[in-house]
Amino acid sequence: MSEPQARADQDPVRLALPEFTRSLRGFASVRALGTREHDLIFGPLVAARRSAVRVLAPEARAAAFDADRLRRSLLEAVEAIAADRAGADPARARAYSARIEERAAPALAALAELAVAAAALRAAPADARAARWGLWCNAVQMLFDAVDQLWLVLDEVAPRRRPA
Repeated sequence: MSEPQARADQDPVRLALPEFTRSLRGFASVRALGTREHDLIFGPLVAARRSAVRVLAPEARAAAFDADRLRRSLLEAVEAIAADRAGADPARARAYSARIEERAAPALAALAELAVAAAALRAAPADARAARWGLWCNAVQMLFDAVDQLWLVLDEVAPRRRPA
């Protein structure tokens, strides 16, 4: 690999991380910020981006958004939210979990696409790195968008318990 290509490949401006949350409607909503549910749903994504900002290598940035880890976090969040909203009713918790997971299908599909994009980025030759980087960033944005959409329908599919 020539020296000029190596520098272009590591150019922090060319391979900058976008601001993934800018277009989200539910992420910064009044009912969202500072809640346990917000932290469960969005926390792993925000933490991944924070970790990705700390490194420059594209592979390291992609590793911060490990799709398997994020998938586990999302499914754990679904279970925790369903349990919280169902209270002491295990049947309702199972139903809520199934309904939330069904609505999380686009986010789970986005995680699968993210895994493919990360693998392609890692395998890319130097002259294709910038293009793969763009595809990977698009996959991350799709994930943020899908999780935001899940957040927006959460109350619809698993109503909050009313105070006793």
